[in-house]
Amino acid sequence: IISLWFFVTMSSQDVESPLIKELREYMMLTTKVTVTDGRVFHGKLYCFDKQKNILLNECEEVRDAEGQEERRQLGCVLIPYQHIISVCVNTTSTPPVNPIIP
Repeated sequence: IISLWFFVTMSSQDVESPLIKELREYMMLTTKVTVTDGRVFHGKLYCFDKQKNILLNECEEVRDAEGQEERRQLGCVLIPYQHIISVCVNTTSTPPVNPIIP
């Protein structure tokens, strides 16, 4: 598992930078995103944008409610950058055979 933090300032000149190319390799891999209110989202990294927001597909929310772990299936979730604490990509997961990546 590799921990990532998306402190990438993306501009039109950086679109094909080595860091962006590396991030593209993680597309459609299982990813865990922790947010400021303590929730954790597990899903497939579908995309990220210039504003450093993350879109997870097949997402599940996990939160600690009164000492018990609660899980909810959410589907597709956009996580705003300002709420992201950490991002972990499971590099041992297998991406789909024909991922749709621009």
